[in-house]
Parts: sequence; C-alpha cells; structure tokens
Amino acid sequence: MKTSLKSALIVIIQLLVSCQEKPADNTVPLAWSPQNPADSKILRIFQETNFQFIETRSAADQSLVTNPGQRLIAKWHNTDTVTVFVDTRSYLYPSLVSKTQMMLDEFNKLVKKPYFKLTNNAEANVLIFRSDADAFQKYYQIRPSVERGFVGQVFYGDGNSFDLYALNNNGKAKLWLSDTYVVYFDRLLRHELGHILGLNHTRDTDSFMFPIAIAGAPNQLSSHDQKVIQILYDPRIKVGTKYVDCEPVLKEYLK
Repeated sequence: MKTSLKSALIVIIQLLVSCQEKPADNTVPLAWSPQNPADSKILRIFQETNFQFIETRSAADQSLVTNPGQRLIAKWHNTDTVTVFVDTRSYLYPSLVSKTQMMLDEFNKLVKKPYFKLTNNAEANVLIFRSDADAFQKYYQIRPSVERGFVGQVFYGDGNSFDLYALNNNGKAKLWLSDTYVVYFDRLLRHELGHILGLNHTRDTDSFMFPIAIAGAPNQLSSHDQKVIQILYDPRIKVGTKYVDCEPVLKEYLK
C-alpha cells in the first residue's frame, strides 16, 4: 500500500472516530456536577426548571440537553415586594385566599428578597382568577388553553414570555385556575404559583413542578424544590445569567 493511500485511510478513520464522539448539536458537557446523588438530583431540577435544558412535551426518554451558554429564564428582581391579589369577580374556592397565603408563606421562608405579599389592591403584580375560560377571557382578554386540557395557566405581562416580563419589570402576571378542578386544587395552585416564581417544568416526579397529571404531583414542596428556589433567588443569580456563571454559587449549595 502506498504511503499516500495509508495516510488517506488514517485520515478517514480519524474522521469517523471524531464523528462518533462528537456530542449532539448545541450540546456542551457540563464542567461540574455534584458527587452527592441527592444534590445531583437538585442540580437536574434546577437545570430543567430554570434553563429549559429539556422540553417536557417531548418523549419521556429524551436525554438531558446541557448547554452552559443558556441564560436564566426568569425571576422577580429589582423589587422588595411582589404583591398578589385574588380577584373576587372570579368563582372563589372557599379557601382560595387562605391557601394562597399559606403557599406564599412557604416561599417567603426560602426567599429573602422579594417578599411575596397578599393584598386587596387590584393593581398588584400578580392577579389570581378562578373561573371558566370564557369568564377569564372576558375580564383579561386572554383565553386559557382549555382545548389542550389545561386546568391552570400563568400569563405574563400582556401574554409575553416571563423572561421579557422579568427583564422589563412591567405588566402583570395573571394566574388562571379552572373552576372545575377541585379534588387536587392545592397541588394545582402550588404548581401554578411555582410558575409565578419563574420556575418551568421538570420531569422529576417528586417535584411540585412536574407537569403531567397534577393528580400525581406531590402536595408539598420537596426538600429538593426548596433548595432549587433558594438557589434561584440567591442575589448572586441574576436574570440573564449564563449557566456556567451560576456554577460558583451552585458549588456552595451542592456537594
């Protein structure tokens, strides 16, 4: 075999090997991961709920796409207080106000700033409305996705995505709850309030941000959920932060 032919074959083999080892498009391996299995789970929930490393509507076995270049989706910032108003024009579940207060108290124990406060002022940052889809559309000019089976939904600003809402700090967040969903009402309310915090969905079935069949989601904040909220609202984690820039803070919380 001539030297030039040998060289060509070596190049081809090297190319084949490099193609096999190349990660999927837009996938970058993480520079760091915790040694503790429980903390590894917390990190995965943090990635999924804050950086959309996965799309929860895709196949359940989709591999986790890790992209350290992605920026933080959303959190409340540049404010000491986030006010929450239960719109009394809606069909009130008898204990909606008290349950909302209880869940805001849960968040306030974990978050130093901002303080989430229930108010009677309709000019609040967050408006909660429990009704059928037609009534919500009448009052807020936005129609919930009931045709897709939604029983709860959060809208930001005038229907804008939460990253723009948080970055611009304008508009109001609107939380719609179906008036037909009663049995698992607490789980539904806590899940939607999680979106108000800025959290997205996770595939972790132990998390209150698990999206599929609210009936199967836990009726409490797990210890993992609590840690994720604490990390998200650490003042060093800013809106627009790249994932790789979160790692120094993550290393303080996770081992």
